[in-house]
Amino acid sequence: MLVGNEPMDACLDRIREVIAWGGEPQVQPYVKLNALEKNPHVRFDWTRRTLSDLARWANYRIWHGLSGDLTVRQIYSTTK
Repeated sequence: MLVGNEPMDACLDRIREVIAWGGEPQVQPYVKLNALEKNPHVRFDWTRRTLSDLARWANYRIWHGLSGDLTVRQIYSTTK
């Protein structure tokens, strides 16, 4: 699932929906097709750190050990 191409809340809602369906989200930060380096393109309310932290949080399945709703605070507390 591509993140960073729309506001953070919309991306988090899609991740919540995939988890609620019983799926496991595979997150990729948005990188321009003509980029010379593999750095995420920062848009909306994202930062490079939040893009990489969210990808790490989802792809390493850190969310399995958390209960309740997904929040940005939970992502930051589990990726440090």
